[in-house]
Amino acid sequence: MASRKKGQIWIETVLYTLIGLALIGMILAFTLPKITKTQEKILIEQTISSLKTLDQTISSVVSSGPDNIRSYELSFKEGELFIDGRNDKIYFQIDDLKDYYSQPDVSIEDGRVKILSFGKEGASSVKLELNYTNYANITYNGADVEQKITKSAVSYKFFLSNLGSQNGNPIKIDIKLG
Repeated sequence: MASRKKGQIWIETVLYTLIGLALIGMILAFTLPKITKTQEKILIEQTISSLKTLDQTISSVVSSGPDNIRSYELSFKEGELFIDGRNDKIYFQIDDLKDYYSQPDVSIEDGRVKILSFGKEGASSVKLELNYTNYANITYNGADVEQKITKSAVSYKFFLSNLGSQNGNPIKIDIKLG
């Protein structure tokens, strides 16, 4: 009789443990996607803030006149930064997001930052862009090229130089990685 009671206690213990694990699993299945979505939203908002600070630094270099140099430090662990000298744009792209940041394929603006979500749900991307067309001629190391800067564990330090304007063209802003 005693061994039968011990067996019943073990069965009840195992059942309660399984019920507890199932409940924990259901809670995690519901909350993990929400946590991931919130983390992605925070990442994008921090990136928008960083681009706004970069924009303020570029505006300061432009308004301070030729031969003015400013430094800008940027740290990012997700996404890629592009300095597009051919089109006078600076943009940041984050891929493999679980959810759209904004309405897909519709461009919205947050200050001077243009935001575009695209791709398919579950594997979407967001592009955050600063456009300097007709305002400044953006170059990277003196050349009108597109330079991709990838994520890193350490901060990048950029130097932004006002090289002045020639023949009525927009002011040339050269960006160098320090």
